[in-house]
This record gives sequence, structure tokens and C-alpha cells, in this order.
Amino acid sequence: MARLALRRMQSVMEHNLHNPRMRFSQWFQKEHGSRVNVVHLDNVEREYKRWMFICGSQPDDTPVGVGRAELVDEFWHQHLLFSREYTDFCDEHFGRYIHHQPCGDGFKNVPAELDGLEPFEMFLEEYKKEFGQDAPEEYWPRFSVPPVDSCGGGSGGGGKCSQCSSCNKGGNGR
Repeated sequence: MARLALRRMQSVMEHNLHNPRMRFSQWFQKEHGSRVNVVHLDNVEREYKRWMFICGSQPDDTPVGVGRAELVDEFWHQHLLFSREYTDFCDEHFGRYIHHQPCGDGFKNVPAELDGLEPFEMFLEEYKKEFGQDAPEEYWPRFSVPPVDSCGGGSGGGGKCSQCSSCNKGGNGR
């Protein structure tokens, strides 16, 4: 990794995200009925920061899919609520704002490049290249795609799989 990229990654990883952590903890307790373990919270924050680093390292705001990473996506939502902090974080580390684009079934005008598995697969490749390991499945669940000929979700068994709701319950993207 180039020195500049290494410095940027270290800066992202050291950035204090106290407010989003607190909001995430409150969300987790409400959603799951229990307090989040501090180690688990640290891991979610680490994975969020790694994902943001990869997003911010892409040229021209290339979409990077978050896949089905519910906890990482939720941490991002909590960070976005602190809009000034989030904007400052993006400007400081990436020189630009990283936009959030919900996608999945039912949304209109979702850019085609966010459809399907490609943005998430690209993320997984970048993760391994940048961090020297596979993205942990606990935080980055992989899609389970049925064979195309058995697809019952609009692909009709012969078209390109777009990870519709038949396969992808609650898929997300950037």
C-alpha cells in the first residue's frame, strides 16, 4: 500500500466516532433487546471504517456495495444522522462527500451500477487487496444465489440475476 493511502487508512481508523457509536448502541438495544458487547461494537466500527476507506479510495465516486451487512449499514445510518460530523469526516479523509443510495426492491431511480452483486463483489476484492484478508462473514454476509435455472424471482431461469427479493432479503447498496 502506498504511503499516502496507508496514512489515510490510519487516519480513518483513528477517527473518533463517539456519537455514531452511542446512537448505534441505542439502536442495537432497541432492535435486539440487549446491550451490544463492547468488542462487537468495536468490530462493527472497524468494519464500517474499512468500508468507508474503500469507498473513499474509489475514483469518481464508484459505487461500492454494502451487500447484506446490516450492522455496518446501520452504523453508517447512525453516522449520517450527525450530518455535520459525517460531512467533515468525508471531507477530511476523502476530499468529498460519500453519498448514501438505498437500493433494492421498490426503490425508483436506483443507478444501474448498484443493481446486483457486482458492487459488493468489487468491495470484497478491494477488502482483500487492502487488508490482506477476506472480509469477515460475520459482518459481511455473502449472498446465497440459487442456480439460475431454478430462479423463481423474475429472472425466469434464463436472465441475469439481479438479486431480487426472492434471493436477497433486505439487500443494501451505496
